[in-house]
Amino acid sequence: MNEIRKVFSGILMPDEPMARHTWYRIGGPADWYCVPDTVEDLKTLVQYCSTSKTPYWVVGKGTNVLISDDGIRGAVIDLSAACQFVEFAGKSVTVGAAYQVPKLVMECEKRALGGLELFAGIPGSVGGALKMNAGCNGREIYEYVKIVNYLEPSGMRVVAKKDMAYTYRHVPLFDDPLKIIVSAELTLEPEDPAVLVERRKTSLEKRQQTQPISQPCCGSVFKNPKDNHAGRLIEQSGLKGYRVGGAAVSEKHANFIVNEGAATAADVLHIIQHIQQTVHRQYNIWLEPEVKLIGFPDPVLQRVLKYD
Repeated sequence: MNEIRKVFSGILMPDEPMARHTWYRIGGPADWYCVPDTVEDLKTLVQYCSTSKTPYWVVGKGTNVLISDDGIRGAVIDLSAACQFVEFAGKSVTVGAAYQVPKLVMECEKRALGGLELFAGIPGSVGGALKMNAGCNGREIYEYVKIVNYLEPSGMRVVAKKDMAYTYRHVPLFDDPLKIIVSAELTLEPEDPAVLVERRKTSLEKRQQTQPISQPCCGSVFKNPKDNHAGRLIEQSGLKGYRVGGAAVSEKHANFIVNEGAATAADVLHIIQHIQQTVHRQYNIWLEPEVKLIGFPDPVLQRVLKYD
């Protein structure tokens, strides 16, 4: 603690339960939970972690992650203070990684800028959306990205969209947890505010009707296979309502696993693996997780990420 305090001025909490910071309300303790005050403070923290060989992770708003019951070794970095900014200039918006997607949608709507209104139901941060190329209603965040600014141990970097090999729900550049998205510049188009309001409301109403948003969950658990839907495959496999411990496959949408009150990460992981095995046995399709698994041993990750 004293050693880190010599270089880091932000909030520092040892043995912080990650269940307090995820939408699942699941997750064991992080060795260190760090909240840098500024981007410069973030740079200093990353440099310290690098030289001291301390692993570090950014979990954003905790909406698309399942954290092990054993927690996370190393430092978890919370960008909510350092990267909470947005600036508009004509059709361009520069936004910090910690800015919440629904809040950004509303700010764009006020300025009659269209494109992101269908993302109103994504509860996570801009950084999280950029890390995984989040999308909904047939649109993806990278349709609007111009550049992304990110930090790695050697310093700040800027990458243009044309130089990024992003695909459906995957941006290979950011598979490396040492690369921290700091901000991005997006390009939007002018649109009638009334049209934007109607699109946003329609998108939110659809989400409320079809997804279990009142229960702790991580959003969609699996990516949709090509020309198919994960939720449909899970439902057709008879798995709606399947339960392990305090976790269950949602009765409202089969691609959601919900925490019914006292679920553990082990409960959710058991359901994930059971779904994968059942769907593969019936349809010869291996469902790839959309949720990010953090703090689990490599053998567990390999079993979940790839059929063997």
